[in-house]
Amino acid sequence: MTDADHDSLRSSSDSSLAPDSSEMTSRPDFFWYDGMWAHERPNGRGITPDPGTTFGRLANGLRWAAIPNSLPKGHVSLRLDVQAGSFMETAEEGGYAHIIEHMAFRGTARFGPGEVEESLLARGASFGWDVNAYTSMEATVYMIDLPSAEKEALRHALTVLRDFADAIAFDPDELEAEKAVILEEMRARDNESAQSHLAWKTLLYGESPLVRGPIGREETVRGATSASLRRFYEKWYRADRMIVVAAGDTGADVLEPLIGEIFGSLAVPASPLPFPSVKVRRHERETFMVQKRPMDSATVEVRTLRPRHYERSLQETAVRTVVEALARACMNYRMGSRADEICHWTAAEFIGSWIEGPFPQSILTARCSGGRWREALADLLEERDAALAWGITQEEVDRAVRGMEQSMLTRLNDEKLRYSGAIAADFVSRANSDEIWCLETERLGELERMRSRLTAETIDRALQNAFDGDVAVLVSGGVEAAEADLSGLYHELICRKPARFTELDSVDMPYLPLPDMPAELPELEKVEVPVPCGTMTVLETVLPGGVGLTLVPMPDKRPGVVSAAVAFGRGAAFMTDSEAETADFASAVLEERGPGLLTWQDWNRLYAGRDMGVNESLDDWSASVSGWAPRENAADLVTLLWTQYTDPLPESGAEHRFSHLQERCALVQSRVRKTVSGVHSSLYDPFFYGAAFREVDADVAADISLEQVAAYARDSRAMGIQRIQVSGDFDTDEMLALVTRLFGSCPAMRTDARQRTRQCVFPEGQSKTVFVEGERINKAIVSLAWRADFRWEDAHVLAARNLFTDVLSERLRHLIRGEMGAAYVPVAQCHSLEAYEGYGIVHMQVVTSRERMQEARDAMAGLAREFAEKGVDSAELERLRRPLMEAWKAGAGDGLHLCSLLLLDRMSGLPIMNFMARQGDEIATVTAEEVSALAREYLSDEPACLMVEGGPLGGPTEEEQGGDAGEDIL
Repeated sequence: MTDADHDSLRSSSDSSLAPDSSEMTSRPDFFWYDGMWAHERPNGRGITPDPGTTFGRLANGLRWAAIPNSLPKGHVSLRLDVQAGSFMETAEEGGYAHIIEHMAFRGTARFGPGEVEESLLARGASFGWDVNAYTSMEATVYMIDLPSAEKEALRHALTVLRDFADAIAFDPDELEAEKAVILEEMRARDNESAQSHLAWKTLLYGESPLVRGPIGREETVRGATSASLRRFYEKWYRADRMIVVAAGDTGADVLEPLIGEIFGSLAVPASPLPFPSVKVRRHERETFMVQKRPMDSATVEVRTLRPRHYERSLQETAVRTVVEALARACMNYRMGSRADEICHWTAAEFIGSWIEGPFPQSILTARCSGGRWREALADLLEERDAALAWGITQEEVDRAVRGMEQSMLTRLNDEKLRYSGAIAADFVSRANSDEIWCLETERLGELERMRSRLTAETIDRALQNAFDGDVAVLVSGGVEAAEADLSGLYHELICRKPARFTELDSVDMPYLPLPDMPAELPELEKVEVPVPCGTMTVLETVLPGGVGLTLVPMPDKRPGVVSAAVAFGRGAAFMTDSEAETADFASAVLEERGPGLLTWQDWNRLYAGRDMGVNESLDDWSASVSGWAPRENAADLVTLLWTQYTDPLPESGAEHRFSHLQERCALVQSRVRKTVSGVHSSLYDPFFYGAAFREVDADVAADISLEQVAAYARDSRAMGIQRIQVSGDFDTDEMLALVTRLFGSCPAMRTDARQRTRQCVFPEGQSKTVFVEGERINKAIVSLAWRADFRWEDAHVLAARNLFTDVLSERLRHLIRGEMGAAYVPVAQCHSLEAYEGYGIVHMQVVTSRERMQEARDAMAGLAREFAEKGVDSAELERLRRPLMEAWKAGAGDGLHLCSLLLLDRMSGLPIMNFMARQGDEIATVTAEEVSALAREYLSDEPACLMVEGGPLGGPTEEEQGGDAGEDIL
């Protein structure tokens, strides 16, 4: 395409595809929050809403939707969507919508403090998992997932949601207690990266609700009163701004009268509520910002900013959304192809939506080392300017369209597998975005109708539009530069003439010669495997080379999807420490880019839009090559796994993959060492499991050579295959023939080849405190652990452990969050490592402030002592038994989870499937005395403690610096 062609293109117009937003009159933000369904609007795009969904509206304006779904069977997911979020707040009300969400669980007209939680717990719904809420910029959403579709349970849950709608109590004492929790949530979510992002957004958009975010500011949270919150609540919690959603194993015939009875008495809004509209500070034509941050890596962004615009036509928006998605796909294909050749960045992406929305913009972003930010910026601008100068080819567009179509087909298949909670969440998201709720078949038809308009010229116009606006350039991270340096380099680079994009030489599959088809196939044997609530039929055999094969047909649980895994060689538990470190890093190198010789570009050319993947990994039991694909690509998947197993590190590209991963490892490690969360993550395993379990950091990676990686790839495969498993929706005869042809001659791994060499070492009674000097945020993470082994000898003990963990978790949450307000999400868990002879720990953890670090530690230790001394009574155990039973039943429908357990069962020789199947019966019979006995066994000794702290309080005290050998400063 010539420059003249591009001038002609830019002057042409197709208003339905790439309008000039500067010529449009924008409407207020969220103007569609007017009580109408999207499919009712005059400017709707003629798409038929899902005929299986019942849409309703009460006389007071409240809307409701009933969506039938039988996964999990007998469950119902309820949502109260209040279309009022942080965007509706004034500067003085920052965080009010979020505080109200929290206060709903602190008491209402019908339910006192804690009674909502207790009443739903009695019906099998656990707080946090099944009962929760969230606040966003545009909405506040309350969620209840019921394990029962019985009318009484529905009535009760809807009554809870009704109280949230207009009867929150706002008790002053409860408010003060909850403020502490919210401030800890603020602390837990705060990090250096979030602060950097906020500074960037503030520079561009000023102090507006779009920038502030739902959690608010500390001063507005502390200053909130019951009266001020109630004013916001009564103004924005209106029936015409509410939607009740019920997705699950029930119907509109049951829901409609219940919703009418319970929500019909909500007050009718007196008058329409005006739509808020925020004026964003006008940014400069060119904006440059350099952020020097405590890390070695850097992020480079080139943003094109456009005027905010909300003149919405659903029909035109649908077309623009497709065109923008295709433009992004084409650009990302080019950027991914560049990464196949060079290493100026470790990751890069083109994102953004530039027609409508709160931040209409296009973003070119890359992550690189701090010393390469100039090269990364040059590469980003070259990709942008090449697209503008030379355009996109029709071949690229057609490939992107095929990928989009395949993605839609994948989502269409996934509709058969979706749980009710995911459906309810998706419905709420679309309702708040003014999208029509329809089946994926409708979207496929829509794509087909507009296909003739999806040309290279159309995508070129979209990209011209995307890059026509004010420019903001950011370099953030470990860089030594000033804004003047950045501005000068940018203006120098845009004067270059970009080269035309050229595709790399490609590789087709299969590129290796396939083995001959065997003359005879092995016989398959039917085996009934116990699973929760029944059995699962699997087919097993032994291939000619001695490798065990398990085929798990489950078209009912995983329709249209097939997964496969080839487990081989030794796992980390059967290596020395240095071998495990090398193997861990080598596995990551082998997974870089595509399988075998395939590059990122090859993968996208061959399988664009298909929900496929191939992974190489190392776990405790084995190395493995695994993957998943649509049913129609089952043969491709197995061939790809065989290719990766046979040709894991081709000479072509090996050096590039190796250096790319080494650099990425170094950049990640620099962040790990300078934040509380990063340091805690890196220290946790070595401290509680032993020094051998440290992560592969930059120093270790730097000492590993490409020759060592190649040797690991060769030697791990030479040890032979432990097992192959294929599960999902596939033709059994065809799969047996293909696996036998490709892997039939591969040798099986000898049983005596696995000798356990690594040992776990528990730090009995030890304590380690680390101060992170680079951390800017006042934050501390406190972890306590006790030794708690489990050797898979008694299914009843496993059930008792599960109940023990639930009791400990509930007590910890009530103490640390509910009473002390010292942490947002305290955690209590049991971990066991089957490959290390059942080594396990009981673990409690909180994220809190440095001032409360010791208080939190003492509280957790005290809770453990009390549990060990007094145990649990039958009433408390009964409260938690049913939610655990319901969670176990729900797991029976998760085919992917069952198959992963089956593979571990077969490789380890442990009775994992049998134990999982029996858990329901065992949980039902566990007594309070048995759980109390576990508490005495696990929690009577002094715990091991890891505390990591950082933040602006003047560093560690003299006492901390002069403490025992267990204390450290990073």
